[in-house]
Amino acid sequence: MESQRASAGSGSRPLVVVDIGCRWGLPERWSASLEDLRVYAFDADPAECARLQAQAAANVTYVPLALGEREGAAPLHYTADPACSSLFPPDAHALATFPELHVIAPAGIGSVTIHTLNGWAESAGVTALDAIKLDVQGAELAVLRGASALLGTVRLIEAEVTFNPIYEGQPLFGELDAFLRDRGFVLWRLGHLVHYTSRSQQGVPVERVDRMFFDSEPVEFQVGAGQLTWGHAYYCTREMIDGSWSDPRAALLDARAADLFGFRELAEPAFARARDLSVRREGAAGSPEGSR
Repeated sequence: MESQRASAGSGSRPLVVVDIGCRWGLPERWSASLEDLRVYAFDADPAECARLQAQAAANVTYVPLALGEREGAAPLHYTADPACSSLFPPDAHALATFPELHVIAPAGIGSVTIHTLNGWAESAGVTALDAIKLDVQGAELAVLRGASALLGTVRLIEAEVTFNPIYEGQPLFGELDAFLRDRGFVLWRLGHLVHYTSRSQQGVPVERVDRMFFDSEPVEFQVGAGQLTWGHAYYCTREMIDGSWSDPRAALLDARAADLFGFRELAEPAFARARDLSVRREGAAGSPEGSR
């Protein structure tokens, strides 16, 4: 794909990416493209952000802010595993039902100041975001609502989504899905699907094969037990799906965003379209009609 990047004009501006919920650092898959990015990574823990910033590249900024729908103070519910702390309290029923959720056992309540992505971007002079990665323990929809002024510039979103509650009152997948669809995004893929076994089901053998289809090709795999609880949802622009770009710059941004998140089947057609549209524009500009 390197030749397609070059022919499409990969020397354009850095891709602006935000990683919201960045504890432990950026996704490993971003490392191959890091020099072509401008990354802003958010976590509510100042100590964690300072630790990560000390070893970060020059084009990566760790921002010690908690993000949400509106600015102001909010309770922060600490959990046995600090990475599972949330603006929402742990769901008592889920905690009692699924042993694997011991990581969300309550460990106290503190307070945190919430900021919006809109407000941060305005103060930081950031006018566009190309891609968003979200992992904020139930507050994903709130963060997106607080980013309304920026969503029109976003090409691809990866969000942790929940299908059955882990935290009390957290929005579930359907609400986030409806919000993004209303704003022109298309669900591309669900992945990293996590299932939890209840106490009554533990030790019960499962001998069942599930099946997924890619076009008409089935892929069968052995499944384990457990209730579907959470996973990752990937949303992209409609042009990434139907290939309807008319602007080479938009096609190139879509291509680079898709490539960053590992979706080669989206990236390659977009790189090719960006190249073809650029060639057409250059040809039109060089023609007698285009020079008038």
